[in-house]
Amino acid sequence: MMGDPQIYGVYDDNSITIDPDDWKKNSLGLCTTNIRPIVDTPEDNWIKLLIRLTDKSLYVAYDTGTESDWITCFQATVPIDDTGSGYYLGLTAETGIEYADSHYVKSLSAWR
Repeated sequence: MMGDPQIYGVYDDNSITIDPDDWKKNSLGLCTTNIRPIVDTPEDNWIKLLIRLTDKSLYVAYDTGTESDWITCFQATVPIDDTGSGYYLGLTAETGIEYADSHYVKSLSAWR
C-alpha cells in the first residue's frame, strides 16, 4: 500500500534536518487513503482536509465526499512553545514517479 496516496504531518522547529527523499521520517502521523480524483476534472471531486491545532494537540481528518462524516487521519502532540509566535502552516503535494497528478488548493481558512 505504499504506492497509495498518503496524508502526513511534519513538525520542524528549525533544528531538524529533513530528508528530502523521505519526509515521513519526521512525520507526526500519517494515513493512507484513496484521495485521488475519481473523475477527469478535479473540480468535480474536491477532497477536504480538516487540520486543527488546539493547545499542543494536532488533529487531521479528511472528507472525500463519499462518507457522511469526517474520517480521522491522525492525532498527535506537537512540541510547540506556548509563548512563541510566528507559527507557519505549509501545504505541499508529492506525486510518485508512477503517477502524474495535478494538485490544487481550492481554499484555506485559518482562525484563532
